[in-house]
Amino acid sequence: MKKFVTPGKMPTPYEAELLTIMMEECAEVIQRASKTLRFGIDEAEPGQKLDNTQRTSFEVGDLMAVFEKCSKAGLLDEDIIIAQIPIKMEKLEKYMQRQAEFTLGESKLNGTDKLA
Repeated sequence: MKKFVTPGKMPTPYEAELLTIMMEECAEVIQRASKTLRFGIDEAEPGQKLDNTQRTSFEVGDLMAVFEKCSKAGLLDEDIIIAQIPIKMEKLEKYMQRQAEFTLGESKLNGTDKLA
């Protein structure tokens, strides 16, 4: 049996490190979202000053910083990301089973919707 060898360019050590950090940051966002589901939006763990919304926001900010580094390194395509936002928003509108209890307005995040 002939072994498959990818014709694609493998990541450099720098690129591999960025991808690893991106995976770690995604996991941290997942963990904070899980904690919010389990313990509540405004719950703060004992010994923590920040509630789950604030801590999740910090983690998302960390992830966005890594996205920026990955984009500058050529690992992400900003044009595709920006083009994908309205497509995903439309899918969310169509498939989400619950309606928001607030109105959507203009966001600081690349002109996407946010809480008003």
